[in-house]
Order: sequence, then structure tokens, then C-alpha cells
Amino acid sequence: MKRTSLILSILLLFAGGVHANTQEFEYSSPEEAGFSLERLQRISPVIQKYIDDDFTPGVLTAIMRDGKIVYLETQGFMDVKAQKPLREDAIFRIASMTKPIASIALMMLWEEGHFQLTDPVSKFIPAFSKTKVSTTSDASGKTGNLVEPKRAISIRDMLTHTAGLANSYVGNKEAYRKAMYVPRPRSNAEQITRLAKLPLNYHPGEQWQYSHATNVVGHLVEVISGKSLECF
Repeated sequence: MKRTSLILSILLLFAGGVHANTQEFEYSSPEEAGFSLERLQRISPVIQKYIDDDFTPGVLTAIMRDGKIVYLETQGFMDVKAQKPLREDAIFRIASMTKPIASIALMMLWEEGHFQLTDPVSKFIPAFSKTKVSTTSDASGKTGNLVEPKRAISIRDMLTHTAGLANSYVGNKEAYRKAMYVPRPRSNAEQITRLAKLPLNYHPGEQWQYSHATNVVGHLVEVISGKSLECF
């Protein structure tokens, strides 16, 4: 079962990468690409069971090798109520799958020598040069005293969720919500500026804690490359 779930996850990941633009790719027969047609035909029944069990309304499954599509199939619906079948050009909300995409984009810039992983984030986003660390006064999560961080937040910290950024799970959750969403930010850059003004939950590098760090990673891509994340 674990193996089946892993295969499904991988297939969904590939699907997210080819939606709406399948006509731009070349196709290859399974045999030419080194795949077994008989084994590929085992995929559809597995996917269909997830649909029949209401795990998901529809799935676009794609497998590529060397830039060519070897297997492409749609199953289920893009609109269950209207019984509208899923199409090959359907657009998916990939949600947190943007995290590895943004992180890979930043690492591409690292590979080109634009920065070091130990560089402080404030080198590219100055607002983080003034970020303090909060101490929690009581169990309510109210912010206590503010102190200087023991060291600057590094790009590595952002990539590994060890920057100590304020979040909606720990600390002053209401202050976080207001700062990040009221009013709704007009851009990622604006949201990151607001985030940098909030005190950190802990000193950089001392703990792992999920946060909006990947939003910062995306903005780093924009600042370093000089392009919007979408264009990059």
C-alpha cells in the first residue's frame, strides 16, 4: 500500500508539471522510451480506485522521459456536480507543490554563483536586517521582550524552515494573522515586508518550525534574478 501511495504521489507530481501545455511536448511510445506497456496499463485501475473511493474527483497522470510524454491519461471529473470529464488541458491548483518549485528555482541561482547558502537574507531583502526575536511571556502566546537574534537569518535557514519566522501555529497568532492578511497584501513582496517586521519565534538555526519561509524563498528568486517568480 505504501508503494502504491508513493507511485500515485509521483504521478500526481508529474501531472502538475504538464497541465495546460501538453501540446508543447513531444510524444514517445513506451517501448521507445524503455517502458513496459503492460506495466503502464496497471496504472489506470489503481488511479480509478482512488476516484471510486472518493479520495479525489479526478486525476491526470503523466509520465515523461527525456522531455517526451510516454504516458498520459485523464480519469474522473473536473466538475463532479456537472459530470464534466477531466481534460488534458485542465489547470490544477498545486498548492504546496509550489514549495519545491520555488526552492529549486533558488538553487538554480545558487548553482550559477549568485549567492552562498550562508549569505544573510538581509543582503537581498533589507527588511530582515531589523527583525528581532521574541520571548514568550506566558502560555497565551503574547509577545514578551524583544532581543537581537544571535545571528542573521541565512538563506539556508529559509530553505530548511529553521529561520524562526512567525507563523500561525506558535506565538502571537492573532498579530500574525493581522500583519499577514489584513488588509490582503497586493504582492508577495508586500507580504514578505510585513513578515520581516514580525518578531521571530526563536533564534535562527535553533529549531525547525513550519512557516511562510518558502514565500521568502520565492521573493529571493525575484530579487536575485530581477524577474518575477512567474516569469522565472
